[in-house]
Amino acid sequence: MAKPSLQVIIIGAGLQFSANATRILNKWGIDKAIIKDVVEPSNCIMRRYKDGSQLASLELGAYHNKTYGAPFWDIHRHDLIIALYERALELGADIRVSSKVVDVDFESGAVILEKGHRLTADLVVGADGLNSITRRKFVVTDAPEYTGDIAFRILLDMERLDQDDEILKNFTQNPQVTYWLGPKGHAIVYILKGGRQINIVAIAPDDLPPDVIRAPLSKEETLQKFGGWDPVLRKLIANSHDDVIWRWKLHMRPELDKWNHPAGRFTLLGDAVHPSLPYLSQGAGMALEDAAVLGHVLSQSIPLAAALAQYEILRRPRSTKVVRAAKGQQYWYHLPDGEEQKRRDSMIGAEESCNGDPFLWREPVFSPWLYGYDAYKEAEIADSSGLINGYTNGHAN
Repeated sequence: MAKPSLQVIIIGAGLQFSANATRILNKWGIDKAIIKDVVEPSNCIMRRYKDGSQLASLELGAYHNKTYGAPFWDIHRHDLIIALYERALELGADIRVSSKVVDVDFESGAVILEKGHRLTADLVVGADGLNSITRRKFVVTDAPEYTGDIAFRILLDMERLDQDDEILKNFTQNPQVTYWLGPKGHAIVYILKGGRQINIVAIAPDDLPPDVIRAPLSKEETLQKFGGWDPVLRKLIANSHDDVIWRWKLHMRPELDKWNHPAGRFTLLGDAVHPSLPYLSQGAGMALEDAAVLGHVLSQSIPLAAALAQYEILRRPRSTKVVRAAKGQQYWYHLPDGEEQKRRDSMIGAEESCNGDPFLWREPVFSPWLYGYDAYKEAEIADSSGLINGYTNGHAN
């Protein structure tokens, strides 16, 4: 991470972790380092875009702990990175900064750095995100799939807000997650930094040229994008400390035929292999699940190639299902006013959820499958089940 001479810019400040992810952070001992900075929201509220009228409310904090045995956290990306960095150093990791990877030697398990240095290891893990260099080297042709959405991201410091403003009190005094659902867009607001910041992500139709990934827009123009939306959301945006607000084009990438190189010295992880729209708040969580499973299979007494095969077998079906589910939320969140929108509002507003509930956070089949998942337990079950690529408990059959 950062040294005094380095400037680090964090893109996309807020992260949300449900129980399937926080139980991993707890197992790694990360919870102790970040507990003062996480926020455990009491509930999630879905609102109508025009007037902010409540469509649904879902208990989060206490419910996650009681039902799934782990918390629901909102956290600043920087706080998580620092905690992971410090924990890795405790465990003996050699972390190098200013070391951009420009190529991969898949056969020998080596990366080539921008300055020409070559680093060789038993295994190279491409965990370099949505715009992964290692994935491009592995797949060669891999064009992004644009989704038609852009994301505006805004951070507000609590101390600069009027604590007595009735409109803002729900956010400054009662940590919660709030959604506004509207035609061709939605917005989400939640609290970070132990209650010291408000994170706003507002989604609108993509108006950027095809070759432009991100671009600035004035605060006034941003407010125009959300003209006619709830005055509460508009007031939050208007409180931005910056006169310019950045917007990012949201895109995905095709599903890969394979995650691992045949030589058994390279694999992919997280957004580098299964990038997702952020509409289920599972992108970072899926990366943690990948890391937990990969770490477990690598600890077994089997060849690298067999361990990587087991990793892909365990992770591909679940991550694929989550990516597709997040894409499906785009449809439900962005419905235009009309009969389908009214049907959606009626379903998510019902006291009892039902199969096919558009609000997947509470869908009675999907949500337990998503949040109740224990990556380590699943990997251990696979160990005891037997055959993986000709190896049973580490021995060739």
